[in-house]
Amino acid sequence: MRLTHTGTVIGTPAYMAPEQLEGKPPTPATDLWSLGATLCTALEGRPPFTADTFSALCVAIVMQEPPVPERAGPLAPVMAALLAKELDRRASAGQALAALEAVDRGEAP
Repeated sequence: MRLTHTGTVIGTPAYMAPEQLEGKPPTPATDLWSLGATLCTALEGRPPFTADTFSALCVAIVMQEPPVPERAGPLAPVMAALLAKELDRRASAGQALAALEAVDRGEAP
């Protein structure tokens, strides 16, 4: 039994990584981007990207930079590192954990 079909999108688009929306297979980096989007929603009260249509949302996620955080405080750099569009610039799980632990200790990440 197959869960997906060609051209099918599974997931909440506002939390999907740019590479996933471009049709590339998901990787751990995809999940880390989604963590960044979830963190943004929790801290800022909205996902990093919104739009009136699915197509416009996809374009925004792939092409636009996330908005500058207003309420994230010391978590802003962590959020930015998780929302990096380029895979080689996106925080790894270890980097994200270290940055979150640094914030928890009251240190700058």
